[in-house]
Amino acid sequence: MSNKQFEINLKDGRRLTYCDQGNPQGKVVLLLHGTPGHSLFWNQLPGFTEACENYRFISVDRRGYGTSDYKSDNTFLNYVDDIEELLSYLQIDKVTILGVSGGGPYTLACGYKIPDKVDQLVVVSSAGPSNVGSITEAISSTNRIVYKIARRFPWLMNLNMRLLISWQRKSPVKFIQKMAYKLSGPDQDAIKRAEVQAIMKDIYLNSYKKTWKGYARDVILQANDWGFDLRQIQPRVIIFQANDDTSSPPAVGEYFSQIIPNNQLYCYDNAGHLWQLLHLSEILSKI
Repeated sequence: MSNKQFEINLKDGRRLTYCDQGNPQGKVVLLLHGTPGHSLFWNQLPGFTEACENYRFISVDRRGYGTSDYKSDNTFLNYVDDIEELLSYLQIDKVTILGVSGGGPYTLACGYKIPDKVDQLVVVSSAGPSNVGSITEAISSTNRIVYKIARRFPWLMNLNMRLLISWQRKSPVKFIQKMAYKLSGPDQDAIKRAEVQAIMKDIYLNSYKKTWKGYARDVILQANDWGFDLRQIQPRVIIFQANDDTSSPPAVGEYFSQIIPNNQLYCYDNAGHLWQLLHLSEILSKI
């Protein structure tokens, strides 16, 4: 395992930062972080070091995160162009793509747009389409308000995200403690663990090295139509759903399993949104 980052200049002149680590001869897995996140986030997850013996992991700073450049007209679909360029640069013909939380929609967009490059897709505690009634009803009241603002007043969402990020970076531990009231029981238990707090602190301190705009744009995209049809995804999709997740509730996993043609759904009781941080080995064992 290495903390070394690399970068490429994309065709439009932007810089993309990524990590390439693990076994060069192992199964290639492209990792897409959540909202927020960064390419080195994965290195802190329990089980990642051990997994590097068998897998080759390619992780990226998505647009506007870490040190990757932002793209003002970023969408789930045109983001796939970055992934296609990176795979070509690394001479990787086919890959498994694993996305957590806010990285889920981008993962699914890859399956829709470049199915010939995808072996399988893995989405863990993924954000779901907020225009689906069952999902809208199931997400927390806070998230419903956030999505409503993002749809109607994106300028206000941008302002809100700038203030939120300023708080996260200035006092990450206090931010974690203050936001704990919104979490489910299992997540409130998880947030007390030192390793979970360390991971979240790292996310808040290293996700916004260049700009806050990637985070804000993610929320706006999640709140609106995703721009592609989940029913037309060709590769196999493995779905991991925590049943006590208030950010990505069970309605998301149920909807994906109903509408995506070729899928496998795994559900976990007594698990919340933070389950993803502690169970990488379980996830990898299913792919």
